[in-house]
This record gives sequence, C-alpha cells and structure tokens, in this order.
Amino acid sequence: MRKDHYVARTYLQRFVPQGGMLHAYRKSDMKDFPCHPGDICREMGGDIVPDFLSKPEALGEYRKTFERYWKPSVEALANGHASAEIKFAVSGYMANLMVTTPATTRLYVEGSNRNVIETVRAYQVLNARRGKADPKLQRAIEEVDAGRIAVETYPNFIRAMMTRQLTEHAWRIYNADWIVVTNSTHLEFVTCDNPAAFHDPGPFRGGKPILPRYLPLSPSLCLHVVMDVSMRLGEADFSGEPQGSVRFATIEPRGVERINEAVVQCAEELIISSGKRNDIEALVAKYASHRVTQELISTPHHDGFLQAMRMRVIAPE
Repeated sequence: MRKDHYVARTYLQRFVPQGGMLHAYRKSDMKDFPCHPGDICREMGGDIVPDFLSKPEALGEYRKTFERYWKPSVEALANGHASAEIKFAVSGYMANLMVTTPATTRLYVEGSNRNVIETVRAYQVLNARRGKADPKLQRAIEEVDAGRIAVETYPNFIRAMMTRQLTEHAWRIYNADWIVVTNSTHLEFVTCDNPAAFHDPGPFRGGKPILPRYLPLSPSLCLHVVMDVSMRLGEADFSGEPQGSVRFATIEPRGVERINEAVVQCAEELIISSGKRNDIEALVAKYASHRVTQELISTPHHDGFLQAMRMRVIAPE
C-alpha cells in the first residue's frame, strides 16, 4: 500500500523557493527541518476509504480531478482573474483540504464519540422520567464515566462520510464571497497540514453564522472565503455563475501576522514555510498545544434553547 498526500505536492510546491526546499516545524516536539513537498502531509493508503464506500477509491479520484487544475488556477488568481471556472477548480480542491485531512477525521471521530455518549445519557434521563430507567444502561454509563468503557468511532466511517459531502462543501465555497489577498510585505504567508484555517471566533461567534476561512495559496497570496452557513443554496450545479463576489485586496504586515497565527493554531502537527524563520518558530512555540476542536453550545431560542456544534481552536487544559 502506497502513501497518498492529503495535502497535494501540487499545493505545497507553490511554497518552495526557487532552487530551494520547504521548511517544516513540528508542534509535538518543537523540531524543525528542511523537506521536499513529497516528504510530508501523506498517509498510508490515504486515497482509499475501505468498508464504508461502495467505491473505495472515490476520494483519490476526487483529489486527482481537481489537483490538475490547481497550478493554473492559482496563477490566474495571482494575475487578478477569477472566472467561474477558476472558482470551481479552487473550490473543489479547497473542499478536500477542509474536510479530508487527518485533523478533520480526528475532530469528527471525537465529536461522534461524544455524541453517542450524550445520546445514551439523554435516553436514560427520558426513561427515568417515565419510570422506566434501565439499570444495565445506567451501569454502562457509570463504566464510561469511570473510564472502563470507551466509545470508538471508526475513522474510516468519518472519512467516508466526509468524502460523500465533498461536493456539498465545494458548492458552498463556490458560492461564498471571496477576497484574494496579495501580500507584498516583508513577511510571507505560511501553510500547514490542515491548511483551511480560521480564527477562533469564541463560543458564540458574536451571534453570526459566519466562519471566515483562510487558505494560503503561496507565500504572497491567500484566499479569504467568507463561509456563511446560513446561506440557502439549491442542489450543486456548477454550470451556472456563482452567487458570491470576488474582490482583490492587499494586506499590511499585521494582517499577514494574524493569518499566520490562525494557520499555526489550526495546524494538527506541521507548519510549513518557504524557509527557516524566527517569527514562525516563535508562533509554533506559542501555539504548540492548540488544536481545532468542537464544542456543544446552547443558544437562546423562542422555544427554549437550541444546541449546536461549534468549531474552535483551543489549547487543552
């Protein structure tokens, strides 16, 4: 079984300086090292999802479909062009970077494990209110609380689920508002093994259903996608013009620093730059323990409270 790149070499190649190598930083041990795009962001059999898809190679085929258009599409954006075809090509591969990385698999495995346990608890509470509490179920809950029983979701189940949703995510990105950010400062954008980064919006996002995503495209170019989850969209049909607008902007050094900060926080393990840099080394040291996570929150509603999952970036206590 061969290793497949969940972040394509085609993507990483845009960060390689002329005649040079990438530089990677590990969160787990704070080590850094030079590397080629082919050396990192890969996993054994990563393009195959067995057991839960009728076509196990579907993820690999999806990735190949869009990877071939990445280089000319990024070059077009760098030159100020963003046609519907370019938006489609970038949206398709960005969806992959957003939902099929190891970070996303870990995130949804953890969320699924929690949901199973909380569902069982809720079921037992409802049974108890009806005078039909199940003693065996109660003992099982106590065993979970004591750490003697654990719920384990198959990672491939999550990967299969996210593979099925790739087109839906690409459709939402395609119709979102885009800001293509050109960086002419003395700083450079960096990327990571979980590249579609975001700033931690806090537990309630200020009441807004928007989670902006930053996808660095090269040291001098970054895509800012305004992901509005409340936007109503029909079935995916990429033959039409996208709803969202595209505008081009420049950025100040502080803006580059903030995007790099989000990238480092959202990285699962590796942060990747075009060279060894003290400022990135300092960011890695500051946010080495930060990871993307999900939390269940309750928000006021006219019927009481609504519960929803929110993505955040936090350091474990």
